[in-house]
Amino acid sequence: MNTSLLLRSLGLALAVGFPAAAQVRIDVKPMPATVPATMPAAKPGVTITDEARALMDRISAAYLDLKSLEMSGTVSQDLDVAGQKRKEERQFAAAYQQPNKFRHELKDEVVMGSTGQKVYAYSQRDKQYVMSDAPEGKVDQDKLPYPIPNMLEMQNPSLLLAMLKDPSHWIRENNTQIVKGEDVNVNGTACVSLQMSGPTVPVVTLAVDPHSGLLRRMVVDLKKQFEKRGVPDVKAAAIIVEYAKVTPNAPLNDAQFAWTPPAGAVDASKEAADAAERGSPADALVGKPAPQFKLAGLDGAEYSLADQKGSVVVLDFWATWCGPCRQAMPHLNQLYKDRKADGLKVWAVNQRENKEKVSGFLKSNGLEMPALLDTDGAVADQYRVRGIPQTVVIGRDGQVKNVFVGFGPGSEDLIRAAVDSALKAD
Repeated sequence: MNTSLLLRSLGLALAVGFPAAAQVRIDVKPMPATVPATMPAAKPGVTITDEARALMDRISAAYLDLKSLEMSGTVSQDLDVAGQKRKEERQFAAAYQQPNKFRHELKDEVVMGSTGQKVYAYSQRDKQYVMSDAPEGKVDQDKLPYPIPNMLEMQNPSLLLAMLKDPSHWIRENNTQIVKGEDVNVNGTACVSLQMSGPTVPVVTLAVDPHSGLLRRMVVDLKKQFEKRGVPDVKAAAIIVEYAKVTPNAPLNDAQFAWTPPAGAVDASKEAADAAERGSPADALVGKPAPQFKLAGLDGAEYSLADQKGSVVVLDFWATWCGPCRQAMPHLNQLYKDRKADGLKVWAVNQRENKEKVSGFLKSNGLEMPALLDTDGAVADQYRVRGIPQTVVIGRDGQVKNVFVGFGPGSEDLIRAAVDSALKAD
């Protein structure tokens, strides 16, 4: 399980919209449908108990044997961080049919799937979608088009396992210890559990129906990840996926997997593929000198990053149409007000919108931080922006310290902790 993606996608994997300079890689190649019958040997450094290995084999065999699967449930977050408690829950419904059809819908948020010919992901909030040719059968996780595996990993891991050619690899990935956990009851079903952990990843617990071998619950404990990033007083930080209905080998029909873009939806596939080629913004930027630029501000002044050496600068790439951006802006504005006396600069770098629209948005929301106009997206390209909002923290030495993509529960605390760390540095 690539749990680093969980951290990058915190916020139910909904925090990142499909921007005009979109974020989604669409280059899936067909993979053979043949799969190993049992789990291969663990790689060196991974401790797997005998009971855990047997359960992993049971899970892998169950998902590989599926002809179809219908499921529904909830994905939720439970946060008690820095004195703030937040709980959020979304409902989802999904289906899978061999060899390559699936559909997953998170209510009022996102629809993704494969018709058998095309694979797609559609943001209901932003009314944008990406689409490409569907793989011919089961695949490796990294061959699924981004953001489908990232979202399913947190929203519907059971569907993801049904699509993979080696389900056990998802369980083993990035973990150093895998053990059998305590028995639990999930919605009246007595389940056995599997617990995965490692020094750099969250503790993940899977509750499994011992009769079917299918998942009934996943709990991702993010507490230590928040603490490592300097967030104070972390009492709870968890993502929970719970299945209310799981029906293996259910009779399904083609109509359940049909999808056409809604009227007015914008195809972002080409821009997405182009942007994905530039690679991860964090990998490309953190620890390196921040790309220099000059931009006109909404106030008519010229803003030059080169002139800010010795100050901590936060760049927030955003647009008025982006829902997560609108959620983030008041928090960033408050951060600016709280820390500007300490020398913090917060620049809201608008993407490709006109001055009147940006000005109206700032005024109607009472936002005071400076807004810069990246009218052609050139600065966003320098900063490898694939999804917005993207927030970049630049230290006094002019180097990029942190990159945050998206905004959801817990994001404000992470950004504040990064800014405080940068302000304290020499």
